[in-house]
Amino acid sequence: MPENQIETPSVEAKKAPVAAMWIVMILAWVCFLLPFPFTGIFIGAPLTLAAFILAIVCLAKNRVAHGVIGLFGTLIVSTVLFFAGGAVFYGKALQEEMQKQQQLQKQQQQNATPMKHPAPIKPGQARAAHTVGWDKT
Repeated sequence: MPENQIETPSVEAKKAPVAAMWIVMILAWVCFLLPFPFTGIFIGAPLTLAAFILAIVCLAKNRVAHGVIGLFGTLIVSTVLFFAGGAVFYGKALQEEMQKQQQLQKQQQQNATPMKHPAPIKPGQARAAHTVGWDKT
């Protein structure tokens, strides 16, 4: 190759990772909405970070529209979905706790025996009950 010839990058090198950015971002959004503990933090957040980096790569490769939409998706939409997923998880946990409480109350009502009212105490019995073990003089 002659020294004065400038090497132009191939078409493959110019391609921005648009599809990869969207796939990673959608996977992160799904992880945020799953009602399982810590999927949003331990899986969704790293995927969102990867999508953010891929959006910056799209901007660097002159795919500005995809890059800006990707940045918006990772910063705004992911945050909203993270908190929405937390609310879904909290709601599910709260619902399960309320069902447990209702079952416990039903069980207590079934096991409870009705209280019998004590027989009225006659005046002589009351004195005897209070003086148990004492001299009755």
